[in-house]
Amino acid sequence: MPPDTTPWLAGYRRTAGARLRLFCFPPAGGAASGYQPWERQLPAGVELCRVQLPGREGRFAEPPVTTLQALLPQLLTALTPYFDVPFAFFGHSMGSLVAFELMRRMRSAGLPLPRALFPSGHRAPHLPLRRRLWADLPKDDLVQELREIDGIPAELDNDELLDLVLPTVRVDLRLYEAYAHQPGDAFDCPVVVYGGDRDQLVRVDELEEWRQHTRGTCTVRVLPGRHFFLHQQRDEMLRCLRADLDAVLGRLG
Repeated sequence: MPPDTTPWLAGYRRTAGARLRLFCFPPAGGAASGYQPWERQLPAGVELCRVQLPGREGRFAEPPVTTLQALLPQLLTALTPYFDVPFAFFGHSMGSLVAFELMRRMRSAGLPLPRALFPSGHRAPHLPLRRRLWADLPKDDLVQELREIDGIPAELDNDELLDLVLPTVRVDLRLYEAYAHQPGDAFDCPVVVYGGDRDQLVRVDELEEWRQHTRGTCTVRVLPGRHFFLHQQRDEMLRCLRADLDAVLGRLG
C-alpha cells in the first residue's frame, strides 16, 4: 500500500477500486496545478497523480533540481511505491522527456513499466532541439518567448510574480536544453502522442517520430492550438485522453 501523501504528488487522494494510475508530469516551469482541472474528468477507475517537482507551489521553499541526472533517481524513489497497480505516464513538453527518461531508468531497475505513454507537445526525444536556447536570455526576451507560446498564465503575468517564478523556469530550461539523447531499446507499450496544429516549437512530423520508441502502436493526435493546446482546447484534449485511457482499461481485462 503506497503512502497516503507525498510532496511529489500534489493533492494525492487514493481512489478506492482504482484500476489505473495516471501520472502527469509538468512542462518546464510548470506545476501540478496545471492538471488540477482534469480531476473528475477522467474515466471511472483512473486515479490522477499530479507530479509536483521541487521549487514550485507547495514546494516553493525547496531548491529546484538542476539536472535530469539528479531528478530521475529522486522521482524513482518517490514514485515507486505507487507502481503497485497498473499505471500510465502523461507529460507535456519537458514533462514528456522526464516521463520517457524515467521509464528508461525504471526498465534498468527491473521495475514494472507504464501500460501506456502519452507524450504531449514534444518532439521525439532523439531529434535535436531546433529553437535557440532560452535559459540564459535576458528577462524581457525570455518573457516574450514564453508569451508567444502562451507559456505564462494570465494570473502570473506581472513583474512581481514573474520575478518569483522565472528563476525556476530558467533552471528547468537549463535541465531541458542540456539533454543529450542516448540510443536505447524501444518500449513495448502503446504510445499516444498529442500535439497542436500551430505549435511553434514542435512540427507534426516530429511527433510522428515517436514511432521509433515503441514496438507497440503509436497514434498521433493533432488538436487545434499552439504549444499549450492542452489548456486552450481542454475539453477536446480530455475527450481524446478519456478515449485513450478507456482503451488502456480495456486491455487490463
